[in-house]
Formats: sequence, C-alpha cells, structure tokens
Amino acid sequence: MHISENQLNELAGAYVKEQILNDRQLGIKRHMAECDGCYERFCVRYALLKSLCEVNLFSPETLEETPIKQVFLKIKAVKEAVHIVKNTISPDWDFIKMPQLSAARGENRDMAEVFENASSEYSYIKCEKDRITIQLDGDVFPAERLKLYVRSGEQELQYDFSYNTETECYQAIFDRGILGEEGVIEIAGTENGE
Repeated sequence: MHISENQLNELAGAYVKEQILNDRQLGIKRHMAECDGCYERFCVRYALLKSLCEVNLFSPETLEETPIKQVFLKIKAVKEAVHIVKNTISPDWDFIKMPQLSAARGENRDMAEVFENASSEYSYIKCEKDRITIQLDGDVFPAERLKLYVRSGEQELQYDFSYNTETECYQAIFDRGILGEEGVIEIAGTENGE
C-alpha cells in the first residue's frame, strides 16, 4: 500500500512550515523509510513546495484551506478514439482495453470499447457511440469521495457517481457528445471528499 497524494502533500507542508509532526504524519514518515517510491514522491513535493514558497509564489498557510484534487485517471477522447492515462501508481486504477472482434458483414459496426479493471471484475469503462459508462466497485474504489470532471474546449462539467443497487457498484453515465472532437474525462477526488 502506498501513501496517498494528499498525505504526501500534508507531510511536505508540515516540513515547509517547520511544524512538529503529528502521529499520522509520523506514520507516513515511517512508511517512507521502507518504501522508496513514496519517499521519492515526497521529496519531489517537498522540493517543489519549498522552492515555490521561497520565491513567494505559494504560501504554506494556504495548504490547509485548499483541498488538493488528486486525479487518479484521465480518459482522453480524440474524435472516435479513446485513450486511458493512469495518474497514480496504485494498481487499482489499471484499466485494460478488451479486444474487439470484427463485425461480420451486415452487422452493427458500432461496437463499444470496453476497458476492464485489473483489480475488480465489477469495475469497467464502456465507451459506446452515444454514451460513456463508468462503473466502480465500492469495495475497491472510494466512489463517494470521487468526482468526474468532463472538459471540452472551455467548458468543464462535474458529475457525481451514483450508487446502483442492482449491480452494487457506483456508476456515472453521460452523453459522449459533450466531449466534442477532443475532450478529457478525469476521475478525481480529495482525501476529505471535497
């Protein structure tokens, strides 16, 4: 298990402000003593935050006021193609494109692109001609703390996941047309759910 982006940001902020670490921050520090990946991610955050504060581009006092949005997954749509970019090292966010069989002559060629999750058989992203469905297993993903951000051009829309009692999963379904020719979908959240 790795430390979340928000926990690393919190610890980096405490170091920049030269605060005494609380028990949670000490636990993060103990984890980093054994995990090179988390330690490297922390060092990058600390160096960046420290240098931004030194040139007065950022104030460490605003860290607690501004929840930091962590983007876990980006879905980029360019014309008809869909690409998934994972923004976290957690294997829970691995979505793998499933192969499509060729449609026989005369059959419907508007087959959906499906990306299945490597950690949960119930989680997937399904891109159809007219809509996109994102389903997340509540046992694996903290969907109540996640939001969907859909950007196309200057427009940004925000969606919540809703709980589907039939599948016992969280879902978001929306019109693919809102992505336009080039659009981006981000699945993001903050540690405190804001």
